[in-house]
Amino acid sequence: MKKLLLISTLFFGFISCSDDHELIIKQTKLLKITEETYEGGDLTSSGFIEYKYGDNNFVNELIASGGYSIKYIYDFNNQIIKIISTDSNGNSGEANYSYTNGLITTETSGNGNSTINYFYNNSNQLTRISGNTSNLSVNETYLTYDTNENVVNIIYNSEIIDSFEYDNKPNPFRLLFPSAYSKIKHIGNNNVILRNDANRITTYKYNSNNYPVEANHSIDLLGIVKIREFFYN
Repeated sequence: MKKLLLISTLFFGFISCSDDHELIIKQTKLLKITEETYEGGDLTSSGFIEYKYGDNNFVNELIASGGYSIKYIYDFNNQIIKIISTDSNGNSGEANYSYTNGLITTETSGNGNSTINYFYNNSNQLTRISGNTSNLSVNETYLTYDTNENVVNIIYNSEIIDSFEYDNKPNPFRLLFPSAYSKIKHIGNNNVILRNDANRITTYKYNSNNYPVEANHSIDLLGIVKIREFFYN
């Protein structure tokens, strides 16, 4: 579970596929992230995530400590059409993606029990997410953005349930994946410095290219501090 939490928190812009490919070749590649978690000053857990790249210069495998992994399957247009995740017990799951005009519009679980639909505005920003499960329940959320394509608000039932503030430095996750996939994972151009759902504050140290090399992530409501280090090629 700790590995899943690490992955979910780390994943929390928008250009054409051809531009994506040109930029990611030039971009400094993020290879590994380590994380140590402290409660009351005591080290309670540690872990890592490694990123493996394919011939298309996008990530084709994520490997986390404890045996968790995700494989990313691409089509001939270098778009992700499937991910296969495996946990530490060897259990696996799949998600399949369908596209319309270069944007992901449907995500379906491998067993077909859930479907997520994605909706965009005229600027190709993801603005609405509608999830359907096998029991026919529907959950809808809405997104708003700042001027640099970062998600600012997540809205559910007309209420803001989460909001974010950012630095002005490049996000190292921005070009790990094609633009269409980055959109549905809310990967914007900059790095989150404040997440309001639990007053999560993050401060960074940067390298000479302004990429984060260390992040101090504190969750005040829980008394938790996470220290992350970023490693590049």
